[in-house]
Amino acid sequence: MILCVWHMNWPGASDPFYLYNPTDQNNRRTLYGVNSVPDTYVDGTRVSWGGAAGAVANRINTPSPMDIVLDGNITGNDGYFSARFEWTDDVPDAYYRAYFIIVENDLSAGGRHYNYTMRITEPNYPGWLIPDNDGVHYWTQEFNVDPVWKLDDVLGYVIVQNFQTKQIVQSARVDLGDWQTRVEETSWGQIKAMAY
Repeated sequence: MILCVWHMNWPGASDPFYLYNPTDQNNRRTLYGVNSVPDTYVDGTRVSWGGAAGAVANRINTPSPMDIVLDGNITGNDGYFSARFEWTDDVPDAYYRAYFIIVENDLSAGGRHYNYTMRITEPNYPGWLIPDNDGVHYWTQEFNVDPVWKLDDVLGYVIVQNFQTKQIVQSARVDLGDWQTRVEETSWGQIKAMAY
């Protein structure tokens, strides 16, 4: 399971996490049709905040038709990741999109504490198209590492989402702090993200 919080510019237009990256915040708001906050989604489906735990419990053991292996490296302000996607079961014909999302924990603003705060999403909306046929697909992406990030508190996610229904088909995550300490060449299997 992954958790990601997108910040909006209301009720206060000065939210520093919204202002950090308004483009990606607004893209996700548009995708889901968010018009009030807080607004909660589990697996791409809108649920009430009070119903979120039940929705997670209902979905947590649902098998995924895909495996993801996520790998990467960080050198200074340059980041690189690669993802390997393998369909393991048949899926309906649809537009499946992948996103690499960076979130940061242990942030503070206005006397409040924030976790799982979205920092960047790559590529820009509407994501990277993954063919819905059998087989293995690869995606590589460079990204900028902001020096203000505390990398020990930063996670990288890859999600695959049915673009029409918004259902999350599979996700994987990795601690970006693990990537900054690696000096060897990356290859499949050095870091396997936890797939949920």
